[in-house]
Amino acid sequence: MQTNYTIGSTTYYISDTTTFNGTFVQGTGTTAGTRTAGANYVLFSGLTGDSFTLTADSENFRAEISGVQVVGVPEPASSLFILAGVTALVARRRKRA
Repeated sequence: MQTNYTIGSTTYYISDTTTFNGTFVQGTGTTAGTRTAGANYVLFSGLTGDSFTLTADSENFRAEISGVQVVGVPEPASSLFILAGVTALVARRRKRA
C-alpha cells in the first residue's frame, strides 16, 4: 500500500505492503522516488503554529492512521520563569535555615 502523509509543505511517501510484525519502521522518503518500503509511521518535527492539517493520500483509498501524537515543547521564556521560581524557593529555604 502506497501512502503519502502531508503537513504543510512536507510530504512523506511510504510503501507498507507487509503485515505488521511488531517492528516500527520510520518512513523518511520525501519524494515518490525515495518512498520508504516497509515503513509504517512518519515523524514530522520542527512544526510551529497553533494548528495543522494532516493529509493522508492512499492509492487504494485507505490511509492507515493508527494514532497521532502532538508533543508541545515549552518556549525558552517559560523555562526561564520555572528556573527563576525554583531558584527563589531554594534561596528562601537557605535563608530560613
